[in-house]
Amino acid sequence: MDDFNVNITITDTINNGCCNNTVQKTVIISSSAQTIALQNCYILNVIAISQNMFTVLIQNGTQVIVRNIYTNFSTDLPLPSNCKRHILSISGIVVPK
Repeated sequence: MDDFNVNITITDTINNGCCNNTVQKTVIISSSAQTIALQNCYILNVIAISQNMFTVLIQNGTQVIVRNIYTNFSTDLPLPSNCKRHILSISGIVVPK
């Protein structure tokens, strides 16, 4: 991670049947210690970065999800939730430091 930063865009959507709640964030990640707070007590960390992808760790105390996100398209991840749907859309651009 020392050679790259990630400009990450996250769209966090919860649909409980009656209403949608969508939060969008754009953050520059330069360290694996940076944490992004998500809805339903989830947090996201970027734990590895290469030239064309980055690896995210998403957790909420009971669930742990690790995924590679490629920079050429957005990735949608369904998250376990008591709501009807919790979808996380992640995209990013890896830039050299």
